[in-house]
Amino acid sequence: MKLTDTVEAVYDVFDGDEQEHRRLKSDTSELFAQAVKDFMDRQFYEAREKFARVLRQNRFDKAAKEYIYRCDEYYQNREACGTELYLESC
Repeated sequence: MKLTDTVEAVYDVFDGDEQEHRRLKSDTSELFAQAVKDFMDRQFYEAREKFARVLRQNRFDKAAKEYIYRCDEYYQNREACGTELYLESC
């Protein structure tokens, strides 16, 4: 994904995932939510650490991988930190 002036939604729908992958995501959901909160609070270093912990437990979590990429981008490019971040919950 690239940084743009438009709102982009990122979803992790795992209904179609294998049973084991769904279980792993369920097991890491609280840690993932904490990491997202840190990300939204612009605590990118802390968020990245938590997303990395999620990946150590579930290497298949593509959303955690994407967030780590975004944490790295924001952490390395402080100018991008001025970009508004939004989180939509369902």
